[in-house]
Amino acid sequence: MKAGKTNILLIEAGSPEGDAIERLLPRAGRLSFNISRACSLSGAVKILSKTPADVIILDLDLPDSSGLETFGELSALAPETPFIVLSESLNESEAVRAVQMGAQDYLIKKDITRDHLLKSILYAIERHRMHVQLRNLSTTDDLTGLSNRRGFIQQVAKELKMAEKAGSKCMLSFLDIDGLKEINDRYGHVEGDKALRIFSEKLRKIFGEGAIIARIGGDEFTVFAPGSPEARFKAALGELRKKLDIYNFSRQNPYMLSVSAGVVSYDPSAPCSIDALMSRADVSMYRDKEFRRSNSYPLYETVSL
Repeated sequence: MKAGKTNILLIEAGSPEGDAIERLLPRAGRLSFNISRACSLSGAVKILSKTPADVIILDLDLPDSSGLETFGELSALAPETPFIVLSESLNESEAVRAVQMGAQDYLIKKDITRDHLLKSILYAIERHRMHVQLRNLSTTDDLTGLSNRRGFIQQVAKELKMAEKAGSKCMLSFLDIDGLKEINDRYGHVEGDKALRIFSEKLRKIFGEGAIIARIGGDEFTVFAPGSPEARFKAALGELRKKLDIYNFSRQNPYMLSVSAGVVSYDPSAPCSIDALMSRADVSMYRDKEFRRSNSYPLYETVSL
């Protein structure tokens, strides 16, 4: 939750109960809220595309969507946001399913009081924060701070679904640090770990926040760029190699860092799984490695200490 006011998105069809819920939320004082309202699923999507929310209060019955499918679609668009689900009456199986899908609470509209609502919002924020921390521990590579294979697949699977709906192409690269085994064998794993961290930082700086970057194996990395033009993505890979050359010429290490990279595009008109996409990128990477080896590009070089 950000400092200051908490941003609430109330998604409700415009009933008197929805108006009453909005009035229960204080606009000033120690605990206060900025409140946005949407009366439909489509309206909520438009708001979320422009303004993120700290908490989403969602009525499952909307004019253009109903039931838990509504929650599923919105939670995919705002996975970092806690949800409180509203319903006209108690449906225990629906309530349990909503929580299993990630909702932080399930409230009956006619029974909501001010204290109940405020506690639900505060608890939802804290529970969701703890959930995100635990999730990050299981989806983050300890050495580099990048996503691991599990985290990468989870994030990209969601992006592919959105790309398919939007009809937008995406780019994926499979990258391999050349000669990392030799670096480990000759200089030790401490130096090999340093090389991995250096390479990871170069990836972050080149591809920026819009890309999903992961270390998926010992010396293997992936970069997924949703909506990226192919020419721009390949230019970024060229810039990565340029930055590695600059770093190598500074002779900060007794070895040179280089990378082999495979690039594939995702066409939403011919969708495929993330595993299939990564397999294609892996094949492309090995082709690049063989091409560079056969054309006398140095895949690995050391200098005397």
